[in-house]
Amino acid sequence: MGNKEASRKKINSTHKGNSSKLSLKPVSELTTSREKFMSLGEHLEELRQRLIRGILVIIIFMSFGLYFGSEIHKIFTAPYKSVLGENAVFFQLKLMAPFIIYLKTSFMLSILFGFPFLLFILWGFIASAMEKRTERYGILLILFSTVLFWAGITLCWLTKKKNMLRIFLVMFR
Repeated sequence: MGNKEASRKKINSTHKGNSSKLSLKPVSELTTSREKFMSLGEHLEELRQRLIRGILVIIIFMSFGLYFGSEIHKIFTAPYKSVLGENAVFFQLKLMAPFIIYLKTSFMLSILFGFPFLLFILWGFIASAMEKRTERYGILLILFSTVLFWAGITLCWLTKKKNMLRIFLVMFR
């Protein structure tokens, strides 16, 4: 109790005596280089800009998917034709079905290929509030999860796809 009273008297004496001794530092000196104080509107504006960049990434990948649509369609139909035979025909029951197939395929591929970029863009919004070490861990997490995800897709495509198609297309006819 004695220490608390002594510290209170010391604080009160410095505040009563000369108010010029109190030095209020500006916010810029109190913050580190990574901290940035923004209002709610500024945060929403930065989030909006990052979401727009993410949508642009999806649009770019989707345009590539539409441009190379016939080659992509051949890649995806090759396993079906290897199971059903080269003369296998795909029936479309609706008039716009072939065009819709290209749109859906290019959109799904743009999501798959653009997802690491989307994560990186959104991580830039979140990382400004974290320490430098945590930011590096997040980038490494995005990198390794992307590599492992694509390794799993490649493994499935090369080893299991044909066998699964044989089971579902031939045995369950």
